[in-house]
Amino acid sequence: MVVYFKYFVLGYLAYHSNTVDAFVTPGLLLHSRHSSTNFKQPALSSVGQAYLDGLAAAAISPPTITAPEAGASSKPTLASSLTVDNRCDGIDDIDNASTVLAPGEIQSMMWQGKRLAKNAYRIGLPVQLVAELQLYANRMGITDYYHNLLVDNQPLMQGTQRKVIFNCDGDAQKQENRNWLVQRPMQHWCSNMHWASPADKPAHDEYLSVLSAGGFDRVLESIGSHFDHIEALSAYHLSYIGVSHCEKGFIHADVNDSGRMAFNLIIPLMLKTDAGSELEVLADEDINDRDNGTKVSSVNGDFHKSFYKYRINAASMVGDGALHATAACDYRGHANNTASGGMRLAATVYVGDITPANVNQLLMSLTQAYPPPGDAQYLLEQAGQHWSRSDPCKRLPMQRRN
Repeated sequence: MVVYFKYFVLGYLAYHSNTVDAFVTPGLLLHSRHSSTNFKQPALSSVGQAYLDGLAAAAISPPTITAPEAGASSKPTLASSLTVDNRCDGIDDIDNASTVLAPGEIQSMMWQGKRLAKNAYRIGLPVQLVAELQLYANRMGITDYYHNLLVDNQPLMQGTQRKVIFNCDGDAQKQENRNWLVQRPMQHWCSNMHWASPADKPAHDEYLSVLSAGGFDRVLESIGSHFDHIEALSAYHLSYIGVSHCEKGFIHADVNDSGRMAFNLIIPLMLKTDAGSELEVLADEDINDRDNGTKVSSVNGDFHKSFYKYRINAASMVGDGALHATAACDYRGHANNTASGGMRLAATVYVGDITPANVNQLLMSLTQAYPPPGDAQYLLEQAGQHWSRSDPCKRLPMQRRN
């Protein structure tokens, strides 16, 4: 029996009660701004295009410099007391894990011909999305900061957090300052995973504009079209997450009881391609084979655990009660491998149809400073901002031009 407990969060209060601990100047400075994009066929920004052109000239494919989320859950709302084994053999046992998805294409995760979990999916991504997110992380110093935490072995203490100013110009007096909150979960996560999220509206909105430049509007439209009961969507909770070592997976769900109206998308940005599977996904407790009514579980009645290796340009998408965990990993001996950097990095984007009926459940997924944890009215005001079935003008904000 799975026993859940509420994942109590003090991120917002802590953010407003502490002083800034760090100002980050990135090692890689790219000062060009992203241009606006067209929704139906979004163009890569000038920075992103130059990036891909450079890779092409060097005969390097984009996947070699991008990679995924560290493990599975960035910021859980309800967590399970279960843990899973340390298998990390790099072999998928999700049936369709290697299927190449078109941008916006959604597939249920399958195991032995059956749907593994009701709310566990893969979704194809626009090619330019990974490039834009990676470039933004480099330009703002986020990648360098994670390298310091995970590769140079200067992590936060377990269960602590730090306010950080990321700035693409390296000048604390300029308007490019962005307030972020970096957190490391408690000891029961058994890993050095950290997550970093925008700590206020300006930082959040800038992240949204990066998603826009990467064509994420197409992803939102696909989700809304796939689920008939969803009327509108907002990207309401954003982060980068990274890990270089995990002893065992901590099973949790990122979203619960939203009415199948909210999902966390885990977007791989930096992968250790020769390592094992990164994500463990559990079969639903009550999932049945529709043909014969038998449970999809192991012989002893426990949950079946499937292992999934991330692919570039495909996100895992987990919704209500989709139990998952970071698979055991250890990249610390690969710090000199420039393709992996000795760590995994991913972006996570929570998207949802925010309503009065589910807003309190969605608040449980807010472990960072923004949107403000506990403020149902504020979260309701963000409802339907980025896609609407009835209003085609609803789109992510575009980045300003110089």
